[in-house]
Amino acid sequence: MTPAARVQAVIEIIDAIEQSLVRQGAPADDLIRSYFARRRYAGSRDRAAITDLVYRILRHRARIRACLEQTGTAVSARLMVLGDLVVLGGAADDEIANLFRGDRFAPAPLTREEWALVAGLRQVMPDSLPRSARLEVPEWLEPFLEARFQDAFESELSALGERAPVTIRANRLKTTRDALRDHLEAENVLASHCRYAPEGLIVKDSKGLSQTKAFRDGLFEVQDEAAQLAALIVDAAPGQQVLDLCAGAGGKTLAVAAAMANSGQLYAADVNRGRLEELKRRAKRAGAHDVQPLLLDEAGDRRKAKLGDLTGRFDRVILDVPCSGSGTWRRNPDLRWRYGPHDLERFLELQRRLLDEAAELVKPGGRIVYITCSLLPPENEDQIRAFLDRHCDFAVMPYELLLPDRVQGLPAGDCGLDGALCLTPATHGTDGFFVAVMARERTSEFA
Repeated sequence: MTPAARVQAVIEIIDAIEQSLVRQGAPADDLIRSYFARRRYAGSRDRAAITDLVYRILRHRARIRACLEQTGTAVSARLMVLGDLVVLGGAADDEIANLFRGDRFAPAPLTREEWALVAGLRQVMPDSLPRSARLEVPEWLEPFLEARFQDAFESELSALGERAPVTIRANRLKTTRDALRDHLEAENVLASHCRYAPEGLIVKDSKGLSQTKAFRDGLFEVQDEAAQLAALIVDAAPGQQVLDLCAGAGGKTLAVAAAMANSGQLYAADVNRGRLEELKRRAKRAGAHDVQPLLLDEAGDRRKAKLGDLTGRFDRVILDVPCSGSGTWRRNPDLRWRYGPHDLERFLELQRRLLDEAAELVKPGGRIVYITCSLLPPENEDQIRAFLDRHCDFAVMPYELLLPDRVQGLPAGDCGLDGALCLTPATHGTDGFFVAVMARERTSEFA
């Protein structure tokens, strides 16, 4: 593909993403995969270049749109791409003319009005933009994130705009971290140790990672370092009864399965059949034989009946609840713009229901491990305080007591709740995560 054809592809993908944001449709990564699935002629370099430009635009969407709005222009996908080339790419006029040249597969030439827009964009001063645009944060979320970060607000928001590294977790059922690194190096994949997660590796170049023999043999899973630490805080052990109540495709389930060494019972529950089918495939590859998928209804009598049979049974209930995902903006920049205040209220209600549900499933002396990939206090410490008010037989158990000695030097982070852990990109170099452990029967757990 020519550079001009790549730009046309970016325009088409950005247009699809913008439409999807309006109707809360498919996320950006799904739309990109779908686009290329219909265009098999696009080579790997073309796909990489197009994807990189799409994600650059998404990471700076608010800034680009604010610059366009300052010129009095109605925003479109074509003008967002043009704005990126001018504002972020610093493209000269002759370069722009060559990219928008109007021949086969290229975008149409710029109109007189669009050339005037280019001149106007060059005059926009970054300091004149609203803070929300400069920091790429929806205005309605600013108060929540400022309450979370206070003086570190701008540095943390800047970190959320950076690209996230690709991290993997060595599967303890089959290998060790150092042995895995040697396997990958033999396949020309270079990796280095994560800062905190004892089974974690940061992959230098992830291209072709899923085609390696190490992956096919189940030696690792792709998983952010924050998620790896959250799974360690579960503190699961062989022989225990564990329920992952919102398992999804099973990233944390498989990490817990490795800690349990295929001894005990590990239920992986979810409301999505497709995700559970993916979990089955991943568990088979990983050699995690004790994972028992459990398909649940979202609500209603059938859900109550299935979970009723498990009341008071579990040593651990893992609650990686649906949330705003604000801690994952590095990986999913379109997620910033996907939700609004009503969606947050919907998440909060669902989280409350799941917490109350989990309280019925934990045995005396057992624990609920509440996890979000959110940085918003209402989804995190506020939610836990409200739960403790409703359930006086639970108390927060300090996460420091649960991490293995192999985790060294982990900064505590300020999460507004004693004993809970808040991980952030600027402080820890991970996705944004919140983890709180609530132990049932206060006296027995802290004896």
